Amino acid sequence: MIYISSFEGREDTLVFIDPELCDNGNSDILLSLKHFISGKLLQKTYQGLDPLIKLSGSQHLLSQQGCMYVYKTEREFENARAGNQARKDQGVEFTELDASAIRELEPAIKLPFVKGLLFDKASHVVNPQSLTTSYFECFLFGLL
Repeated sequence: MIYISSFEGREDTLVFIDPELCDNGNSDILLSLKHFISGKLLQKTYQGLDPLIKLSGSQHLLSQQGCMYVYKTEREFENARAGNQARKDQGVEFTELDASAIRELEPAIKLPFVKGLLFDKASHVVNPQSLTTSYFECFLFGLL
């Protein structure tokens, strides 16, 4: 499995390659693919999307309120360290939080969490169907 995800709404891309693929003698090829995808192919995703979002009048369908990952135990946090380091290596900005910072940001959280990560610039699509429809209408009416 190869998992590719764009983070933070700008030029950040995380590429995860299942270690089992590397065990089949494909490690050099897959590593090259990973560097190509994360370094060249997807880094400019939003440079292309931002004008499309503006042209389609879809700014209201995006929300940039950030995102928090929380971990119940130190072990959970340590198990996620490699993935979080990969994000950091690719330029994703986040702040590491302790339990008191998590409670301060989200006082309604009931479960105890010992660590967290705050991604201030994370964004998401509020209504994917409406965004897709807006894009389709731009193509349909020759705006693109």
